[in-house]
Amino acid sequence: MGLVEYGTVTGRRRRVGYFDFEMAKKACKLNGATQIAITGLDKYDKECYGVKEYNKLTKKARDFIEKIEDVTKVPVTIISTGPGINQTIDLRAEKL
Repeated sequence: MGLVEYGTVTGRRRRVGYFDFEMAKKACKLNGATQIAITGLDKYDKECYGVKEYNKLTKKARDFIEKIEDVTKVPVTIISTGPGINQTIDLRAEKL
């Protein structure tokens, strides 16, 4: 069973699935991914809502991101921590 969220425009309930590490690894390899953007981190860890700096994310969230990088061998460079455009951590300058 996945997590639940509601659409911001329609208000309809929608399902948010759990992260599939093996599928992400395969997709990165098949598509030649050079960067990964993570959206909905605040759904994975509510304490991350609105955080704008990587080092201010919870240890749980940082461990999750590092596991994604370890499994896929691709850097996570953009992290969304909420629905607003200003609720984004952009690591591209640091990781490339």
